Formats: sequence, structure tokens, C-alpha cells
Amino acid sequence: MALITPPFAFAHCTDTFSGTPAATVHGVAFTVAATGGEGTAVDLISSVAHDVHFIILGINGCLSSGADIDAVGDLLIDRAGGTSYSEFIPNLVCGFGNTVSASVGLRFFYFPIWAPAGSSFGFRAKNTSATAPTTGRVGLYLFGEPNRPDMWWCGQGVEALGVTEDSAHGARVTPGNSGSFGSWTSIGSPTTYRYGALQIGIGPSDSNATAIGYHWEMGYGNTRLPGSPAIYSCNQTAESGQRLYTGPIWCDIPAGTQMQVRGKASGSAEQHDIALYGVY
Repeated sequence: MALITPPFAFAHCTDTFSGTPAATVHGVAFTVAATGGEGTAVDLISSVAHDVHFIILGINGCLSSGADIDAVGDLLIDRAGGTSYSEFIPNLVCGFGNTVSASVGLRFFYFPIWAPAGSSFGFRAKNTSATAPTTGRVGLYLFGEPNRPDMWWCGQGVEALGVTEDSAHGARVTPGNSGSFGSWTSIGSPTTYRYGALQIGIGPSDSNATAIGYHWEMGYGNTRLPGSPAIYSCNQTAESGQRLYTGPIWCDIPAGTQMQVRGKASGSAEQHDIALYGVY
């Protein structure tokens, strides 16, 4: 008699979308701090009732037409269930986001990472431009307690690579023009930890973005990371943009690896800010 492996599932999902939906916006509002100061934390989820094994975080806003809005945001945690937050997932590149509206989606990041039951979560963001960006919106999903723990890997922390925190931007990368890849560019310092999953942060780096698309590859040693997807991003002339890929980028990257990124554009390429986030 053949044995059937039970399907994989999480027992819980707690999110920020439990209230009455708004007609024009979604997520929790936050204000981006200008000129590099840390933003005021907003509360997202208080005292989650279950252990967390997978986090999806979505952000939009953080833009101003005609302005270079480099911004980074932190997912915050208080494991005691209060609001004495500390950084949990740091320096997510979130400038040049989408306009805040119900018709425009959040820019999502996916992290297989553990946090204990009873933890509270918040969010804050900052930028270094003298121009005040629009108010942002953030949404959070916390999945927990997989029924097949042997089938699910999650880490304990996240390392951000390539972020210059004082100026709130990632490493400067120039893609190739019109379908040709640019050169591989190092992102930050070599990895401190062994990574099991990876995410990428992407944003333009000027006040006059052009409406073209990009493909990005991650790798090391001038070679694409085995099994990793190409990531699509696009910009609009109002200094907004989107990054499309849904899910963690699974990997096995040793400690001490110098990560790289390269890109290609659909037309004349613009320099971008790139950061990588390794789950360990």
C-alpha cells in the first residue's frame, strides 16, 4: 500500500488586515523621518498568540515626484510583548515606492524567520532628502507552527548587505543598456553568517526616473546564484516603482561570501540602489 505524505501547512496566520477595509488605502500608516533621523515607530501586531516561522512584510509610499527619495525601513520587535522595540529586520530599501492607494499593491519582502509567541511588532522608516516623502503604508503577515517542521527551514536573524544607513540607500549599481547585462557589482562586505534564504531591495537613485524595466541577478564569483530567479523591477516617471517576485529566494551561501548583483534595462539604464538581506 502506498503511503501519502501529508500536505504542508501553517497552523496560524496573524496579520494587520483584520479590521474594516478602507476604500482608498490599505495597511498601517507611517511617517518617514527626514534628513536621516530615525522615524517614529508604529505598532503593527501586539503579543502574537503563536510562534512565528515565516514573515511577509509589504511597504508602499515613501516617494515624492521630482525628488530622490532614498529611504530604508526597519521591522521592529519586542519579544516581551510591549513597545520597547529593537531592530529585527533592518534597513529595508523602501524609497521610490508605489503611490499609496487601494489600487496599487505593497512591495513585499519574504523572510523565513523565527520569533517567539508573545512578541509585538512595529515599523519605522527614514530618508535623507530634504523633501518630505508621502506618508507610507505597511502590512505584516505572521505565519506560524508548520504541521511538518521537517519540511520548513527558518532562520534566527537577518543581515543587511550594501546599505549605507546614514544616507538611507543601498549599494550603487548601474545595469547594462537595452538588454545587455552590466558588470557584476559587489554588495556590501562578505557575509558574516551562512544564509538559507535571501531577499533583494531595489530602488532608483535620482530625481528624474525614466519608465523602463529591469532584470536583476544575484550571485558571487561573477556567477549567478544557483537556483535563484531573475528579479523584475520597473520605474515610473513620477519617481515610483515596483519589484516583482513572490516568495523567499532559497539558497545555501557560506559565511565569508562576497555577494554580487548585476542588471540589464529595457532601454538606457539608470543607476540603482541595491541591498541584499540574508536570513541566517
